[in-house]
Amino acid sequence: MRHLTRLWLTSTIVFAACGEAGEPSGPVTVTFRDSSTAPVPNIPIVFNHADGTVAEVVTTDADGRATAVLEAGGSVTAIEQRLMYNIQTVLDVQPGDELTLGRAAAPADHWAGTVTINATPVEGATWYKAVSACGELQSTTLPIKLDLGTVCAGTRGSVIVWASDGTYTVATDVEFAVGGKITMPPTWKSPHDFVASFTHVDPAVIYGLEVDRQTPFGTTPKVGAKPTEPSLSLTLPAVEEAPSATLGVRAYHVTPTGAWSGQIQGTNLPIAGDATAHEYDLSTELRPWLGARISYIRGLIRVDAPDDTTADLVSVYLVINHPQHLCYRTIIGPAVREVTVPTLPAEFALCNTAYGDALDNDAVTYVWWSELHDYDLVRADIVARIERFATERPATASFSQTPILGQAQ
Repeated sequence: MRHLTRLWLTSTIVFAACGEAGEPSGPVTVTFRDSSTAPVPNIPIVFNHADGTVAEVVTTDADGRATAVLEAGGSVTAIEQRLMYNIQTVLDVQPGDELTLGRAAAPADHWAGTVTINATPVEGATWYKAVSACGELQSTTLPIKLDLGTVCAGTRGSVIVWASDGTYTVATDVEFAVGGKITMPPTWKSPHDFVASFTHVDPAVIYGLEVDRQTPFGTTPKVGAKPTEPSLSLTLPAVEEAPSATLGVRAYHVTPTGAWSGQIQGTNLPIAGDATAHEYDLSTELRPWLGARISYIRGLIRVDAPDDTTADLVSVYLVINHPQHLCYRTIIGPAVREVTVPTLPAEFALCNTAYGDALDNDAVTYVWWSELHDYDLVRADIVARIERFATERPATASFSQTPILGQAQ
């Protein structure tokens, strides 16, 4: 049975409520940029009315910009065609909005040189691994020459060196200087155990639990187990000197409908870096399990959840798969239970949802993340923020995800 991990690996699709017809209209501008932050011309931007119908299609100019008049509650969609269609939609836009779509920009980084990391050899060790915010490298010998990019060169931070026997040594507040040297403390230490305990586990509902522990020195491999009793403990290695840590918790659940994959929930919890244990009570800390269904003919996606469920965003990832045609669709907005998927114009009709399409890893995700609380404040760059959510694993963030079932009606 496959796990739903799409939220953490790819862009997601997020849905918003549409405004009422007849609301005030005004210009809405979309800028499409690539990962180097350069504007991209000749990208079709579809402007949809609040009811999901097409209002206008405008191609981005040399500055990567497209503008059209749209009423409150409408939507905008960028359609990028490479080997497949990559489609991004932002819903619930307002007159006067200036939105940025495309791939999230990464800081320009180039190789600057190396910093030499030396440590006292460990008898019998077959390899050493240096881990830092500037990168990591494993070597069979010491010292280790760690490559530095221009973004990291000259910064200060911590570095940990692991030996193949599981021991480690840590240096804090050191400079990552090009051509510089970092000498690690001569004492090698053994990591202590960190125990994540789960209580109120229902083995009939939860078919898997797993945890990892993220610190400035890196992330431990995931440790997991299948529950058979109401309680379960998982043990991870922990570094005594870690100034902070985030405990990543994942719970897996079989869908009652027997869909192609089970549901997944993920929570990132800030914990003390020197903590030795954390108890996770599934009866109070588990997010609601969701259900989701797409109506192909009506173009609606409905999310079923307990009535008192609230979230910052609801995201849906759709893959529309034809024999020689593949569309990835990302739609972004505040959390709602039902949304009309905006229609694409005739030239992109194969990327509209249609009965008979092959669904592949389609999923609805409710997202809880304080940075997304006020949609009006984050809408302008919401695509980049959601991409950050998927890659940065922010502390205190969580999600609940379920596969989508399809129906024709």
